[in-house]
Amino acid sequence: MKYILIILSLLLWSCGDSKNDSASLNSNIEGFLPVPTEFSIKKSKRKEFKKGRKDYIKNMHRAHPNDDWKKIDANNRLERINKVKKIRNQLFQNEISISDYKESFSRNFSGTWNERGSNNLSGRIRTADIDWDNNIIYCASSGGNIWKGSISNNVNGQNWVSLNDYMQIKGITMVRYINDINRLLMVTGYNFYYTDNEGVTIETSEGLDFLDDEQCSGCGIKKTVIRELDGAIYLLADSHNTDPWGRIASIYRSTDNGATFFKILTLDSSNGFDSMQTSDNFDIWTSRYINGDIFLLNNNKIYTIDSLDNIEFKGDLPTTLTGNNMLVGGSRTNHKFLYAYVGNHIFKSINSGITWADKGENPHYFFSGNSFNTSNINDNLIFVGGIDLYKSQNNGDSWSIVNNWWEYYGSESSMLHADIPEVRFFLDNDFNEVALISTDGGIYISYDEIETVENLSMEGLGVSQYYSTYTKKSDPFHIYAGSQDQGFQRSLYPTDGILNFEQSISGDYGHLVSTDGGETLWCNYPGFTMFYANPETDTGGLSLSFPSSGQLWLPPLMEHPYDNNKVYLGGGGLNGGHHLILLRQTNSGITYTEEPYNFNGRVSAMAYSTINSNYRYVLTENGTFYYSSDNGENWDISNSFDGPNAHYFYGSSIWASRSIPGKVLISGSGYSNPAVYVSYDHGQTFEAMDRNLPSTLAFKVVGTEDDSYYFAATEVGPYVYLPDEDTWIDIMGVSAPDQTYWSVEYIDEINTARFGTYGRGIWDFVLEENILIDGDANLDQAVNIQDIILIVNFILNLSEPNSDQFDSSDMNGDGTLNIIDIIEVVNIILND
Repeated sequence: MKYILIILSLLLWSCGDSKNDSASLNSNIEGFLPVPTEFSIKKSKRKEFKKGRKDYIKNMHRAHPNDDWKKIDANNRLERINKVKKIRNQLFQNEISISDYKESFSRNFSGTWNERGSNNLSGRIRTADIDWDNNIIYCASSGGNIWKGSISNNVNGQNWVSLNDYMQIKGITMVRYINDINRLLMVTGYNFYYTDNEGVTIETSEGLDFLDDEQCSGCGIKKTVIRELDGAIYLLADSHNTDPWGRIASIYRSTDNGATFFKILTLDSSNGFDSMQTSDNFDIWTSRYINGDIFLLNNNKIYTIDSLDNIEFKGDLPTTLTGNNMLVGGSRTNHKFLYAYVGNHIFKSINSGITWADKGENPHYFFSGNSFNTSNINDNLIFVGGIDLYKSQNNGDSWSIVNNWWEYYGSESSMLHADIPEVRFFLDNDFNEVALISTDGGIYISYDEIETVENLSMEGLGVSQYYSTYTKKSDPFHIYAGSQDQGFQRSLYPTDGILNFEQSISGDYGHLVSTDGGETLWCNYPGFTMFYANPETDTGGLSLSFPSSGQLWLPPLMEHPYDNNKVYLGGGGLNGGHHLILLRQTNSGITYTEEPYNFNGRVSAMAYSTINSNYRYVLTENGTFYYSSDNGENWDISNSFDGPNAHYFYGSSIWASRSIPGKVLISGSGYSNPAVYVSYDHGQTFEAMDRNLPSTLAFKVVGTEDDSYYFAATEVGPYVYLPDEDTWIDIMGVSAPDQTYWSVEYIDEINTARFGTYGRGIWDFVLEENILIDGDANLDQAVNIQDIILIVNFILNLSEPNSDQFDSSDMNGDGTLNIIDIIEVVNIILND
């Protein structure tokens, strides 16, 4: 058997597709155009656009009211993380690197993970910190990863490394490095974490049990500050109150660098405040660099909290506005200066909060709670981050834009990307001030009060957020990707390793489909469909605004079975209802025709059988499955989804088998029902296919050409279904990142399941070749008998193959044989 495995490995290596060894044509992005004017979103509509995305994602996670999908996913993640932590700790103790660890997912299934990029196009960074003693930047991505990179006078933004791929930490609002004890703090709205070994192990703070209180909807951490005097950490949070019932603002403190917390104040009438106010009516601030008390803002009043937890009133703000409290500040020689945001107005104090001046309305909107800030030492300098970054050099009396969002394109290294989650100033060890600006397109640094900026994300910061990928089906297997806020991207002539991508156009793109294997390509933006006649070279493609209304925020597309100039858009309708819209590319543009059938909900997925394209399939957002046997002329409804929880199944994808007529897999939200179902009769009936698959959202499911395996991209990771064992198995292991896996495609030609993640880029799972043989994936691949005999004889130190060996092995009579016959060939040789 040992000889057989060696022979099979050599055989597949020698018979595999040769890779294109030409150098990559990609370089760091430059010279690409912004969204065309007719597609750009007015600033007044930007918040509505983002709300549409949020509602779209929320709708996909459909569940029974008694099922909290976020907690279900959190528990699924925690179970896996604990398993991975155990393995990582064992490797760490035995001084074995992750890269040297050989993973085995099942007795009959194995593969290897490879990160593919993007290397040069970053997604959203939420917050950052600087360790000046070691010239290191720490930043947190929207995908929940803490990144570490170098900073110096000559080289910035190099050597980026993710510290916690094995453990996603979503919604990070603060990262802070404590030099004295080499501890890194990570704060979210729902937890407090710390690590003393660069993320090898991450611990959760104790004393914040209120964050897990199921009776308190909305309880969480709003703000974290650290007092310079003694390093005490203060949290402003909403906790649960029983009498009266509801949320109430409270302050917690840690005196052991975040290991444990205890409540010191409830901000209610017992401490001089109105009863039952939430953290929206408060904010806290203290200087990072100058010793002082904690400042506490409560609508139109400002207080201080000293080291003994005493509250002292300081002054009144000239307003009757309430809510949306935000407080920032800095230090001058003899006083603290403060900026407060209450209601929709900005106020300033230059005497530690005793008196205040009204500086007028906010010039923009805040992208997040960290998007409002000031210099640590210049009390005239204040910033507001929304779509663009607004700057005032005169106390808020007038404002200017650092750069318009569209100026980024073509000047990526020196212009800020759109959307600003954070602007923050730091003082180095010589008290020189530096700013870090976190954007939806990476992180930037400025040494001149943000007059100019430098992009630190041009290489190695792998935080791209992808909705969809499409790989050209023939050599050289170009990779196309649709991203969140980083546009339509491509990597041409991909080589090994992490790839650079080009961004041809900005925005949010998904549902990449093609009839001709990627020679042409269709994709959707929330508002229009775009056709690339030459996706390798086109910048903006031919486009058509959605002719229908009422479709999903990012509606699905289905390639036409045999005409690459046509595509189906899932509606919506031209005059109401929910229809398929047939789009057609012509010399004069894109035309459209509404299909007559009216489905019972918004179309969320479409597919057809590649075996017989007369069979068409449609899923709606409410879990109804439709099937047609006559090219969509007539439709029937599956009778398998009539149970009480049927409408909690959001249908996200359909996979029609390419080798078994009538076999169809569908996937969707699986919190109150199975996430994957299978049909063997074109969808007339379904049965659950969720053995060992966690309760979660399966964004997409695909199979191999011969149905040997099925892969699922889910909210909590990547999975594979083994038909012979009738089970799903988790294939994330210790190598792939803990992320939301939004998309997956299987490229049979390179034995690869390609996953797109929403925060950690593209990752390939390459199947072991001998496993493919066990799965009968290449039964029809013909190989040369004489080559096999040569290999066997070489291994066994025998003579050259003789004619008797050749003739007795030639079962097909043509000098070739199928892989399934190789074992017989080996037996003939060994028995010769």
